Amino acid sequence: MYISKISIEGFRNFPQNEILFNDGVNVIIGHNNSGKTSLIKAISLVINSETPRRLELDDFSKSTTLENLQRLPAT
Repeated sequence: MYISKISIEGFRNFPQNEILFNDGVNVIIGHNNSGKTSLIKAISLVINSETPRRLELDDFSKSTTLENLQRLPAT
């Protein structure tokens, strides 16, 4: 399988981002709390059928409020 890009919206510290991958091996580096683990978790939710699909409040973007999540559910 080859992933060329991933679009993440409203997940953890990704309010709305698109990450492009290069051919071959990609290395994910960054400072603490920059989103490395969040990126891996987002990819895992899509491609790993054994990953629990239950999201918690902390999995939603920090830029949204609980009231917005309750008022505007994802379609």
